[in-house]
Amino acid sequence: MNKTRIMFSLMILPALFALQTPLRADLNQQIQQEKAVVATDKYDLSQDVTDLKEDRADVKTDRATLRSDVMAFWQAVDQYGVGSPQAKTALTQVDTAEIALHKAVGDFKQERWDTFKAHRDLVAARRDLDELLLQKDIHNDKKDMAKDAYDLKQDLQDLAQDKAEVKTDRAALRSDVVAFWQAVDQFGLGSPQAKAALTQVDTAQMALHKAVGDFRQERWDVYKLRRDLMADRRDLEKYRLEKGILVLKGDIAKDRFDLRQDVKDLKEDSTEIKTDRASLRTALDSYEAAVKQYGKDSPQAAAAQAQVDTAQIALHQQIKDFRQDLWDIYKEDRDVMKDIKEIHHDQHHLARLNTIHHTTPVMKKP
Repeated sequence: MNKTRIMFSLMILPALFALQTPLRADLNQQIQQEKAVVATDKYDLSQDVTDLKEDRADVKTDRATLRSDVMAFWQAVDQYGVGSPQAKTALTQVDTAEIALHKAVGDFKQERWDTFKAHRDLVAARRDLDELLLQKDIHNDKKDMAKDAYDLKQDLQDLAQDKAEVKTDRAALRSDVVAFWQAVDQFGLGSPQAKAALTQVDTAQMALHKAVGDFRQERWDVYKLRRDLMADRRDLEKYRLEKGILVLKGDIAKDRFDLRQDVKDLKEDSTEIKTDRASLRTALDSYEAAVKQYGKDSPQAAAAQAQVDTAQIALHQQIKDFRQDLWDIYKEDRDVMKDIKEIHHDQHHLARLNTIHHTTPVMKKP
């Protein structure tokens, strides 16, 4: 029976897992590529941080140079006059220092933006790598579950066969015992017939003990496989929860970035509304002045009325954009709160899975 099972496993298991080989190879390739992306982003971030420090030092130096050139300019003005060649030369130095400072400040801001982008890319790459690693764990856990389920099915079949063998061997032992006592009654305890019947009884006892041992071993194997299958299912659920939490964290980061952008747009639109309202008031004042001075049907009044219409359209558009920004902020904030709630739920479920124990009764190894 065990030999048949081994041969069947050697034929079935390779075919069972051959379909998963391309997926595993592709997943491993993606993981290696993502690791390379993480390494590249980490290096870029370190370079940007170094450049940022250098640009900050350049800004300090250029500011000090500009202060020195401005002081030299005023000293030249006090000493030689504002139109003197010395003052003009000093003013040229001031202009050059201002240009250098502006360039250094621009480079500093660009490096700061590059550093922010590099850090953001690194965080995203690490999150993608963690997601791929979890996906690999899920894939491996599914493979273990498939193997455990297959082994459990085979062990249950073996258990049923061993149980039938135990019944058969017990019946054979009873029959041999009856035959032994019949031989004793008919031929005597020391007769060859009684000794042959006793040998049959010993053989039947050994066969029964072996069958009982196999039955207990198969029952133990079934218990272990059920326990492993439960653990695999729990691990699979944990991996899925962890992957879901990673995805939700990525969504929260994106939503918070969009929320900051919407708040920034809201502030800009608020400023533009104030400007457009002031422009509308100015246009209305100009229209009233043109009506008083030239009359309502004059070309000047018509031109002023066109300015009023243009200012009103611009103001209405800004108010519409402002309301849209308010709605976008509400939606982004709602999405963030929803994702946070889902994360808390998944984390609570994950914590419960981490503290759960096997509910299967403890069984001692035979």
